[in-house]
Amino acid sequence: MDVVASVTANILTKLVDEAILQACYPFRFNKYVKELETKQQNLQSKIQEVLTHAENERKNTHKVVPKVENWLHKADSLMAQVVELQEKTKKRNKMSCLKHCPDLISRYNLAKQLEEKTNEIRKHNEVEFSEFSRLTSLVGMHYFSSQDFVAFDSRKGACEDLLRAIKDDKIHMIGLCGMGGSGKTTLVKEVGKEAEKFFDKVVFVVVSNTIDVRKIQSEIANPLKLELKEEETQVRARRLSMRLSSGERFLIILDDVWEKLNFEDIGIPTNNDQMGCTTLITTRNLHVCKSMGCQKKIPLEGLKGNDSWALFKKHAELSDDCFDKWKDIAKKITKKCDGLPIAIAAVASALKDKPYDEWVAALKTLRSSRWIDVEEGLRD
Repeated sequence: MDVVASVTANILTKLVDEAILQACYPFRFNKYVKELETKQQNLQSKIQEVLTHAENERKNTHKVVPKVENWLHKADSLMAQVVELQEKTKKRNKMSCLKHCPDLISRYNLAKQLEEKTNEIRKHNEVEFSEFSRLTSLVGMHYFSSQDFVAFDSRKGACEDLLRAIKDDKIHMIGLCGMGGSGKTTLVKEVGKEAEKFFDKVVFVVVSNTIDVRKIQSEIANPLKLELKEEETQVRARRLSMRLSSGERFLIILDDVWEKLNFEDIGIPTNNDQMGCTTLITTRNLHVCKSMGCQKKIPLEGLKGNDSWALFKKHAELSDDCFDKWKDIAKKITKKCDGLPIAIAAVASALKDKPYDEWVAALKTLRSSRWIDVEEGLRD
């Protein structure tokens, strides 16, 4: 009996406490109003802090994680709900004044809503973010401008050959060969943009005539969000190889290769069974393509007549209805550039808006194999 009495007493005590708590709601109404207003101000301050932090992270090319975005969305929703409750409170107070007596039932209901919303805001304000943002992936091949690319008829075959080769799962090593200034870099950048449709990642790296293995490794790893913390080149190579063999499809474009590269030293997979990684090199020398075992070797020749003339007109800003004497000398100068895009663009740009006698002098200079006024960086 004592046990039953004790249990009964505990239940009655809880019921009485709950009844007292419920009865207090109407009389603590103003207290709940002030508490909600305080929590609202605290939440507004935190929202502003989070927004400022997020803006600074975006400026540093970081992307805010979904949890933070969801928190901001929920915070905005809570703020809207508070405004709605505050409007109800004002309306209730106005009605009470008109009646000269409080409506205890509506006061009770509203007080309970105020308390519940205050607790909800307090909990939301106490949320901590274990992770706020992540480094945003770098812009892919579309970072490179297309203004220098012209879809010449004489380049259509090479472009189509490249696309066919990189789509072929049986080909993992491709070489594009052509003399300096023939447009290899411009072409592979455009092909790389197209390749992003069917590769998980396309990486573009300039190798040049001085081979820096660590630099090549870093420039491949960075777009893949791979940290190479190791100091030893061979250890870095193994880690990079693991990433490139992870099952995703990668296209690695190595531009301006002057001599044979050791892929094992760099970390580029060379196993024929490793179908996920395709490598495309550009080089001036056919023997580089052969020494590196390119399964597909694509030559890039000079521009043909109509294409050369179209490129010259573009850079010299000549119209189709220009005087015949201008058109005649322009075509002769174009022919002396021998289909080399960089030479055509440089000479045409240098002669743009110049008087006719300077065009005549330029043609004579070209015929005597002496340089005209071309910027130093374009001469090679």
